[in-house]
Amino acid sequence: MKRKSAFTALLLLLFSLLFCCGAAAEEYEILTDELEINPLYADVLSEEDLRSAEDLYGDEAAICSIDGESEETETFCSDEIVYYDSMEAAAASVYDLLESHTAEITIYYEQEEPYYKGMATELFHAAFVHTGVPTQGDYIRWAYGGFTTDGISYNQSGDYYRFTVNYIITWYTDAAQEAALSQKIDEILGELDLDNEPDYIKVMAIYGYLTEHVSYDYENVNDDSYTLKYTAYAALIEGASVCQGYSMAMYRLCLASGIDCRAIKCRSMDHIWNIAEINGTYYLLDATWDAGKDGYEWDYFLKTQAEFSGHLVGDNYGSDFDETDFSEKYPVSENPLAFDQAAAGEIRRESSYETCGVDMIFSEEDYLWYPEIIPPLPQLLTASITLDGGIRVNFYAKIRGNGSLMLGDTCISAGEGESLGGDEYKISFPISPKEINDVFEIRAFRENGKETDLLDAYGVEFESIRWSLSAYRDGADAGDENLMALIDALSEYGYYAAAYFDGESNVGASSLPEKDVFEESEAKTEGLLPDGLSYEGFSLLLKDNSALRLYFLPTSGSGEKLSFTVDGVEREATEKDGFLYIETDPIPPSELDKSHVFTVSDGENSWTMTAGAFSYCREACNTGSEGLSRLCRSLYTFSSCAKTYFEEKDE
Repeated sequence: MKRKSAFTALLLLLFSLLFCCGAAAEEYEILTDELEINPLYADVLSEEDLRSAEDLYGDEAAICSIDGESEETETFCSDEIVYYDSMEAAAASVYDLLESHTAEITIYYEQEEPYYKGMATELFHAAFVHTGVPTQGDYIRWAYGGFTTDGISYNQSGDYYRFTVNYIITWYTDAAQEAALSQKIDEILGELDLDNEPDYIKVMAIYGYLTEHVSYDYENVNDDSYTLKYTAYAALIEGASVCQGYSMAMYRLCLASGIDCRAIKCRSMDHIWNIAEINGTYYLLDATWDAGKDGYEWDYFLKTQAEFSGHLVGDNYGSDFDETDFSEKYPVSENPLAFDQAAAGEIRRESSYETCGVDMIFSEEDYLWYPEIIPPLPQLLTASITLDGGIRVNFYAKIRGNGSLMLGDTCISAGEGESLGGDEYKISFPISPKEINDVFEIRAFRENGKETDLLDAYGVEFESIRWSLSAYRDGADAGDENLMALIDALSEYGYYAAAYFDGESNVGASSLPEKDVFEESEAKTEGLLPDGLSYEGFSLLLKDNSALRLYFLPTSGSGEKLSFTVDGVEREATEKDGFLYIETDPIPPSELDKSHVFTVSDGENSWTMTAGAFSYCREACNTGSEGLSRLCRSLYTFSSCAKTYFEEKDE
């Protein structure tokens, strides 16, 4: 019985050996190999370099991936080997080896047709498919220098040819460096803390980190033997790389942050850059060309194709897409990013500022910047007009640092404006009455004096922004009749001011009130003037502000003992061209009908004059030119509308 059992066991052993090896399909060697140099490194890597790697690894056992685990194998006769019937699945089976930059790998693949030249290269390219995993896709595609095949064999199983392809790959980093890089990326993302930030902020923070912390490796750019410069490891750990390092770092950081990103080889030059997705639309960016710049100086951040001159999608991209279907898979916006965001309603909220009826909107997403890294462009939030005796246009702006705005020829810094808290400022520009109907160009400057673009209330970027009273009226509340009347009266007043001060006499005046509106405003005087002092007249400063000014002519020595008051407040007289004058504060338009009391005394004699702005207008209409009369009558209308508007507003 024991002999029979032993004999049976021997037969089973022989049968199993025959089934495994003797009965297995015969393995055939293909007497050719394939070699590829990554097109990105065609000018720095040669076939000889790849053959040197083949000599280094060719005698070692091949590494394959079985059920997701790496192990060494010396035979193709194994029940555990899986032949994949699609190139993508076959390549994906060795992702763990490709991600760790293993120098020699084996891929098992089956198809119904026999081997054809280039099959092994096509199989390797299948690993470049964009999966969204930071260490796959483009990161594999551009991280290897090239490969050779160290043996391609096949056997037949039914209708299928089963291929075993051994690759020897030239990588520019090893497994230990890749592990260190992954740890560094985790540290950077922890520092940036982007988990709850919108897409724009994520991309901007990553881009800002790279442009600030990575230098272009000019020292080694022409040293072909120093290949580490091509890697994200060099960029993020060594702090210096060439364009591949920037692009690969951008790719990995974006994908790890949930932002879809691709690395793009440029067709027009040996260069690589990126595209990134913001809210479903792709934009172009090139951190290499913005390296070392502050955020407001970036020229290649989230641009449209029209703004990205010289950057064209490259050939030989791989199996994922070619140039013809690039635009379908990755639609690049035709609009600036801020315009797209504003149109989508994602960066709007109503202004909380008093804007004299103007309803403006501005960015809610922290004004579209990551304040720890990137200085933003100045942004105009809204505007208002102040009528307090003069005319001032106020711009409410978001300005970081002591930047400035310029209106016409007047430049005012944030530090000279009124702080509204944080980086918000109110910057006010005085405007003369004759200028009120002009179109003004607003420009922005950085603290260093360099002119920069600025954003409007919608977040759209401009070289300059125009402001006009007409546009201001268009944005005002058309249902507020008093406000509309006030703006129209201000415009009319500006029209007659420009006509008078520019010497134009042929202007219409059909809508102006008659001269007798000023009859009740006659100036009155009482008392005696101090000895040695004569009263010479009064004027209303219509060119600048609405201050009322009295002029006196003193004789020698008379001014030393004189005292002056305006509305009971002591004033110092100003000497100019031999005259002395005193004046009121600028008079708001709603108070132009009020009288003011001027006194002058030397301790013995005292003289008083009671007059108002309309007192001057009364005399101007009776004795002055027709142009001055029209200007004063338009001022009356402006004052009446201002009085009605502000009285209603105060109720």
